[in-house]
Parts: sequence; C-alpha cells; structure tokens
Amino acid sequence: MPIYRARMVLGEKKLIGVSCHNQVQAIIAQEKGADFITFGPIYNTPSKALYGDPVGLKRLQEATNIIQIPIFALGGIKADNVAEVMAAAPHGIGVVSAIMSAEEPRLAARTLLSLLPAPESDLET
Repeated sequence: MPIYRARMVLGEKKLIGVSCHNQVQAIIAQEKGADFITFGPIYNTPSKALYGDPVGLKRLQEATNIIQIPIFALGGIKADNVAEVMAAAPHGIGVVSAIMSAEEPRLAARTLLSLLPAPESDLET
C-alpha cells in the first residue's frame, strides 16, 4: 500500500514505516512521508534471505548519514554484533531469530536490551 494511502486510512497520528534494502528506497520512503524505515538485512539471516545479499554495515552507515527519519537496522543482528551495528548510528534495531531461536527467549531479549544505549530523554534535568 502506498504511504499516502496508508496515511489516509490511518490518519496523521499513526506511525508508518517502510522496509528498505538500499539508500534509494530509503530516500524515496522519506520523501513520500514515511515516519521511519527498517533497513537491511545487515547480515545473513534466514528470515530475510529472499531479499538478497546482506547490505552490510557500510551501507547502513551511509543511509544513517543521509536519512533524517529514524532508521532501524535488522537482519542477522545478535548480541555479539549489536555494538558494531549501533556504531553505524541507526535509531535502533529489529530482531527475530536472536530471540525466537534462543533457548531462553526472555533472557536473550534482556541481553539485547542491555547492549543498547539508553534512550535519550526529552526531559531537562
């Protein structure tokens, strides 16, 4: 569904995200009014195999340098690579297999959360 049509259905208060696999798609999504994008796959992962080869960290960094809306990296992100993904400056990450394939999904989720930077607060201290 095109972004403009989703906006007509959902209204101005709902967030609309677009899955992007390269910078051109990301730029188009931003220009057409997306509120955020998901970008990837960053690494190999079974759930994103049909989208082709991983885009990698360099392309993620390039996208975060040119896109003003939030970017969420996804695809093959696990506890052992969260730091290098976050160094490319996405707004956050999305994961599936890192939690769903874990023997203890709750522990896996807590571990991943502990590796992310604390959210910035809009409140003055």
